[in-house]
Amino acid sequence: MQPLGATVPIAERQARLISDHLPGRYRPPGHAALVLGIVAHRMAIQGATSPPNAAPSTSTWMTTCVICALSVARGARRHPAGGTAVDRPVVSAAAPRAREDGYPQADQPCSMSRRLKVLMTVSSRDSMLELLSAYGPDPDHAEAMMLYGRLVGTWNISNRYRFGDGQWRTAAGEWRFGWALGGRVVQDVLFCPEFHDRYPGTTIRMYDVTTGLWQITWISPKLPSYFSQVGRPDGAGGMIQEGTDSQGTRSRWTFTDVTPTSFHWQGFSAAPDGEFELFQEMHATRR
Repeated sequence: MQPLGATVPIAERQARLISDHLPGRYRPPGHAALVLGIVAHRMAIQGATSPPNAAPSTSTWMTTCVICALSVARGARRHPAGGTAVDRPVVSAAAPRAREDGYPQADQPCSMSRRLKVLMTVSSRDSMLELLSAYGPDPDHAEAMMLYGRLVGTWNISNRYRFGDGQWRTAAGEWRFGWALGGRVVQDVLFCPEFHDRYPGTTIRMYDVTTGLWQITWISPKLPSYFSQVGRPDGAGGMIQEGTDSQGTRSRWTFTDVTPTSFHWQGFSAAPDGEFELFQEMHATRR
């Protein structure tokens, strides 16, 4: 078993990761130090078998979060007169108000059970994302995967969209691309708050190893909208995607002028027997 001191660098890193998921004003006093002590103690018991730079496992996160919450609760009972803010409102006893990200408002009491629920939700979310995400393309098809893989990263966008009244409006947003599902999928999240409120949209692009084409699905819960398309190289250095939306309207989306730092995206739609018309375009710059 390694001495406790050898585990401190690992414990410090994990303590920061865990404590950063709670808004500062809802952390009990000494929260980071408490987590540090728990993680250091746990890893000393385990013998610190993981490499120093290894990511914390899901089980370590869950166990640490639960022990942390229970330890804070015990501290509150030992010092009921004034120790922590665990069982009393942070600012006032005003009626709680819902927040879209799941955390309490500034005037909402933040009890131990509430904090524990937030911590466990964070751990559950991270567990799902750990399985969803991938570190890079599938090595067996790495070259083909780079058709869309070259977009992986975060992009600032200027989003120009034609609304139902025929008027064009432009708003800023961001577009994030990442590897998913074992490296055979490039998934993106498009977020433009002025158009979509708090609901981003997502596209899943799966490389079909049997056909060499890309099976593509776009989902936007705000509108709502759903597109199914097939993507391929356009022969000029870009990509073209064609398919239909949930109403059967034909669609064509294109990526052109693709460089390491920018690209131009255009969306076209057409009735079954009509011509394609532009309804949206975005200029993207890598962040």
